[in-house]
Parts: sequence; C-alpha cells; structure tokens
Amino acid sequence: MGEKLFFHWETQVIVITIVFELIMIASIVYVWCGIDFKEKLMESIARVAVILVIVAAEVSLSAQVPLWVRYGEEEICIQKLIGKKNIPYEDIKSIELVTPKAISGSIRKGASGGAGGYVGRFKNKSLGVYTMYATEKKDLVLVKCEEETIVFNCRERDRLVEYVNGIIERENKYI
Repeated sequence: MGEKLFFHWETQVIVITIVFELIMIASIVYVWCGIDFKEKLMESIARVAVILVIVAAEVSLSAQVPLWVRYGEEEICIQKLIGKKNIPYEDIKSIELVTPKAISGSIRKGASGGAGGYVGRFKNKSLGVYTMYATEKKDLVLVKCEEETIVFNCRERDRLVEYVNGIIERENKYI
C-alpha cells in the first residue's frame, strides 16, 4: 500500500504515441516554415493560430497520460503527467475487475484511443459513459462512484480490488 504502481505500456500504445508525436512535430515545423511575415499578414496570423491549436491539443492530451497508481488509507490516486485523479474510498460504490471485452465497442467522446494511452471519456452499451486511464487493455479495474465511472489498468489489480473492497465493507458496517 502506498507504493507507486507504474503503468505498463503495451507495444501498440508506444508505437501509436511515437507516430502521433512525430506527426504533430512535423505539422508544427511545416506550418512554421510556411510563415512569411513580409507578405500577407492574415495568412501568417492564421498559420500561427494553427500552431497554437496543435500545441494546445498536445498539452491537453499530455495532461491525461497516466504515470502510476497509488492506493492507501483514504483514496486511490492516479498520477497523470499533469495533475492527478483522486478517488476517495467514501465516493466508491463498487470496484471490480473487468475484462477487455467490457470496453470493446467503446466510442471516444473527447478521448485518445492509443496516443498517450487510452485516456479520456468513452461510452459503450455495457458501461455507459466512463473515464479511462489505461496504457494497455488488460488488467483493467472498474470503479463506480456516485458521480462517475472510471476504468484504469493496474498490474496488481487483484490486491487493489481486495483491499478497497475490504475498506468499503468495513465502512458499510458502521453506517
């Protein structure tokens, strides 16, 4: 408990992330090299705007990339590249193991399907709308809270689920 359980990255996610980043960098270089501040001001401004949009998309995606998960006395914490997602035990209605089949057929709703992992908001028939922080489609954990549903991968998911379920059961005895 309390230790950092680093996310393991499947090869497909690594390749997609590298290709995506190379395309983004090439796009920025291409647009930047086309800027000619001596001619058409509006065209130059438009190119700078495109670069800013690409950079904003990069920052937004990068912010969601999961690094590690930690669980302790009061919460599960998913550390992202920028910020973290805290899931207090008192907010958890249920936690369980799920198979990759549970997320099959999901539609992205402002999410990445491989670049930087499977991160963001998804929707499918069995889970409804959920937020995922995963770098591989195995060892998945499903956490249902009052306000949201979260899916993430964790190599020690059996131990994590058993631990959190023990805390939830203890808390329910005293209610």
